[in-house]
Amino acid sequence: MKKIEKKYQRTKLGLLLDERNMTLKEFAELVYKKTGYFIAVTNLSNYCTGLRPIKKIDIIKKFADTLEIPITEFL
Repeated sequence: MKKIEKKYQRTKLGLLLDERNMTLKEFAELVYKKTGYFIAVTNLSNYCTGLRPIKKIDIIKKFADTLEIPITEFL
């Protein structure tokens, strides 16, 4: 079987979720419960794989508040 090369590296958000053994669905649910911000799992997947960068600081702040870590962990 041919080995597939990864085009994107896991972002800090993706690594943090891996460390905490959280699925994207669980994290999206937690973000909504703690901040009231609704995020699609597809967008989270794009952010975690590095396919799309997180461009807005307010989204990063919501993620940091949810994970209870300093915002500088994402920057």
